[in-house]
Amino acid sequence: MKRAGWLLFLAGSISWASFASALCTGTLEQVISSGICNFDDYSIQVNSFSNIYSTIADPLTASDILLTASAVPGNIGVSINLSVVNNGQFTASTAPPGNFINAEYQIGYTITGPSFFQDETLTVDGGSVNPPISGYWADAYTSQQGLGVFGFGDQSQSLSGLYSKTLDISETLMLNAFTAQNNIAGAAQFSTVTDQFTTGAVDVPEPIAFLLCGSGLLALGAVRYRRRR
Repeated sequence: MKRAGWLLFLAGSISWASFASALCTGTLEQVISSGICNFDDYSIQVNSFSNIYSTIADPLTASDILLTASAVPGNIGVSINLSVVNNGQFTASTAPPGNFINAEYQIGYTITGPSFFQDETLTVDGGSVNPPISGYWADAYTSQQGLGVFGFGDQSQSLSGLYSKTLDISETLMLNAFTAQNNIAGAAQFSTVTDQFTTGAVDVPEPIAFLLCGSGLLALGAVRYRRRR
């Protein structure tokens, strides 16, 4: 009976593990309301969203922005992807003559992993502006450092210096549209922002440590053998 019980327990454990989430995804409205989401060896909780500093008429809301959190291939970190539902764009366009408009979105979230995060890479894809005086800004701040990207096209920046298993991230996405000479209406847009947090290499004991450990085990075995005799 005991063996049968253990087999049932193991079967249940395997079944549970096989259904473990490989990623967390949903609109910001959905992920904020759902609380902590676990995926692979990591977890994420989206804590806040704001668009109150936008001056465009209809800024994106928490139900318009899609967040996807997944493990980096090789399970060496977390990738956070922000996009607009239905393949939309983060956009600020048609600035009034002699003025400018902006779309600004602030997102706060917490990620936790089994080992220390050490590196961060912030990438903006699908970026374009017209005229060149328009532009966008994306940044992410943690308690250790801040990383920002200002651009007129696709951009990517990386930094090292994260040493924590839990990171509180404050992310800001901003697009500015200016009107240039001859009343050319400005526009700025991008399709996705990806923030990737990776861990360092796992510490592997030096070969000499294995040799010393093996020698110790052999010596211990010899002592026990002599005592028995």
